[in-house]
Amino acid sequence: MDDAEFSSINITPLVDIVLVLLIAALTGATIVAHHALAFDAPTGGGAGQVLVLDVASDGLRLDGVLVEGDVLAALTRARATGADALLLRVEPTLDLGVAVRAADVATAAGFHRLGMISRPPAMTPR
Repeated sequence: MDDAEFSSINITPLVDIVLVLLIAALTGATIVAHHALAFDAPTGGGAGQVLVLDVASDGLRLDGVLVEGDVLAALTRARATGADALLLRVEPTLDLGVAVRAADVATAAGFHRLGMISRPPAMTPR
């Protein structure tokens, strides 16, 4: 065999693979774009009331008032008064599971518009 016959690399299989991957990526991006989650952005002139549920180590507060007893019942009563959105503010030292359980209780009470309020960590002077 002559070495001159194999002096160049056949790039046809490489081009084929790259084209197949490109088609797969474009198809996947199209499918993801069509099945994206719908986001219901709040409008400026909402008629409903927005409540704040503070979740702290010393208890729960609904708009600053300590919730004693059944949290689900308190949130259901608040929902019945016309409140349609609930913002959760969870103490940073608490476990994330506490926030998830609070969101579950709020959903069970009828709140389907939930939001989170985050507090930035306290700045310590240097």
